[in-house]
Amino acid sequence: MTAVPVPYDRVEALKNLEDSEDLLREIAGIFIADYRDDLDAMRIALEIGDATTLFRLAHTLKSSLASFCAQKAFDAASVLVKQARAGELDADQLTVVETLTEEVVAALRAEIA
Repeated sequence: MTAVPVPYDRVEALKNLEDSEDLLREIAGIFIADYRDDLDAMRIALEIGDATTLFRLAHTLKSSLASFCAQKAFDAASVLVKQARAGELDADQLTVVETLTEEVVAALRAEIA
Protein backbone atom coordinates (compact mmCIF):
# COMPACT_ATOMS: atom_id res chain seq x y z
CA MET A 1 0.00 0.00 0.00
CA THR A 2 1.43 3.37 -1.03
CA ALA A 3 1.30 6.17 1.52
CA VAL A 4 -0.53 9.29 0.41
CA PRO A 5 1.77 12.31 0.72
CA VAL A 6 0.61 14.87 3.24
CA PRO A 7 0.55 18.41 1.83
CA TYR A 8 2.02 19.94 4.98
CA ASP A 9 4.22 18.79 7.84
CA ARG A 10 2.10 19.04 10.96
CA VAL A 11 4.92 18.04 13.31
CA GLU A 12 7.30 20.70 11.97
CA ALA A 13 4.55 23.32 11.84
CA LEU A 14 3.79 22.66 15.50
CA LYS A 15 7.49 22.89 16.38
CA ASN A 16 7.55 26.33 14.75
CA LEU A 17 4.56 27.29 16.88
CA GLU A 18 6.05 26.06 20.16
CA ASP A 19 3.78 22.99 19.97
CA SER A 20 0.65 25.10 20.33
CA GLU A 21 -2.32 23.23 18.85
CA ASP A 22 -4.48 26.28 19.52
CA LEU A 23 -2.17 28.55 17.55
CA LEU A 24 -2.04 26.07 14.66
CA ARG A 25 -5.84 25.99 14.54
CA GLU A 26 -5.99 29.78 14.75
CA ILE A 27 -3.57 30.50 11.92
CA ALA A 28 -5.06 27.69 9.84
CA GLY A 29 -8.50 29.27 10.26
CA ILE A 30 -7.20 32.66 9.17
CA PHE A 31 -5.41 31.14 6.18
CA ILE A 32 -8.49 29.18 5.12
CA ALA A 33 -10.65 32.31 5.38
CA ASP A 34 -8.31 34.39 3.19
CA TYR A 35 -6.47 32.15 0.75
CA ARG A 36 -9.13 32.03 -1.98
CA ASP A 37 -9.33 35.82 -2.23
CA ASP A 38 -5.54 35.94 -2.55
CA LEU A 39 -5.48 33.28 -5.27
CA ASP A 40 -8.27 35.07 -7.14
CA ALA A 41 -6.36 38.36 -6.90
CA MET A 42 -3.25 36.62 -8.25
CA ARG A 43 -5.25 35.30 -11.20
CA ILE A 44 -6.56 38.82 -11.92
CA ALA A 45 -3.05 40.29 -11.65
CA LEU A 46 -1.80 37.70 -14.10
CA GLU A 47 -4.66 38.36 -16.52
CA ILE A 48 -4.08 42.13 -16.55
CA GLY A 49 -0.31 41.79 -16.73
CA ASP A 50 0.43 43.19 -13.27
CA ALA A 51 3.64 41.38 -12.31
CA THR A 52 4.22 43.66 -9.31
CA THR A 53 0.93 42.71 -7.66
CA LEU A 54 1.40 39.07 -8.59
CA PHE A 55 4.84 39.15 -6.98
CA ARG A 56 3.50 40.72 -3.77
CA LEU A 57 0.60 38.28 -3.46
CA ALA A 58 2.67 35.22 -4.33
CA HIS A 59 5.32 36.25 -1.80
CA THR A 60 2.67 36.57 0.91
CA LEU A 61 1.20 33.18 0.01
CA LYS A 62 4.68 31.64 0.04
CA SER A 63 5.21 32.95 3.58
CA SER A 64 1.88 31.54 4.72
CA LEU A 65 2.69 28.15 3.24
CA ALA A 66 6.04 28.20 5.04
CA SER A 67 4.16 28.57 8.33
CA PHE A 68 2.58 25.16 7.71
CA CYS A 69 5.79 23.58 6.36
CA ALA A 70 3.90 22.87 3.13
CA GLN A 71 7.03 22.20 1.10
CA LYS A 72 5.57 21.35 -2.32
CA ALA A 73 3.19 24.31 -2.30
CA PHE A 74 5.93 26.56 -0.90
CA ASP A 75 8.32 25.51 -3.66
CA ALA A 76 5.70 26.18 -6.34
CA ALA A 77 4.93 29.59 -4.86
CA SER A 78 8.66 30.33 -4.76
CA VAL A 79 8.91 29.69 -8.49
CA LEU A 80 5.94 32.00 -9.07
CA VAL A 81 7.57 34.71 -6.94
CA LYS A 82 10.80 34.48 -8.95
CA GLN A 83 8.91 34.58 -12.23
CA ALA A 84 6.83 37.58 -11.21
CA ARG A 85 9.93 39.39 -9.94
CA ALA A 86 11.41 38.91 -13.42
CA GLY A 87 8.20 40.18 -15.01
CA GLU A 88 7.20 36.72 -16.23
CA LEU A 89 3.50 35.94 -16.01
CA ASP A 90 3.05 32.17 -16.07
CA ALA A 91 -0.57 30.98 -15.93
CA ASP A 92 0.53 27.33 -15.75
CA GLN A 93 2.68 27.99 -12.68
CA LEU A 94 -0.19 29.82 -11.00
CA THR A 95 -2.41 26.81 -11.68
CA VAL A 96 0.16 24.56 -9.99
CA VAL A 97 0.25 26.92 -7.00
CA GLU A 98 -3.55 26.96 -6.81
CA THR A 99 -3.78 23.15 -6.94
CA LEU A 100 -1.13 22.60 -4.28
CA THR A 101 -2.59 25.32 -2.06
CA GLU A 102 -6.02 23.71 -2.30
CA GLU A 103 -4.45 20.43 -1.12
CA VAL A 104 -2.94 22.21 1.88
CA VAL A 105 -6.27 23.87 2.66
CA ALA A 106 -8.12 20.53 2.49
CA ALA A 107 -5.65 19.03 4.98
CA LEU A 108 -5.91 22.08 7.26
CA ARG A 109 -9.71 21.94 7.15
CA ALA A 110 -9.53 18.32 8.28
CA GLU A 111 -7.10 19.40 10.99
CA ILE A 112 -9.35 22.02 12.51
CA ALA A 113 -12.67 20.25 11.96
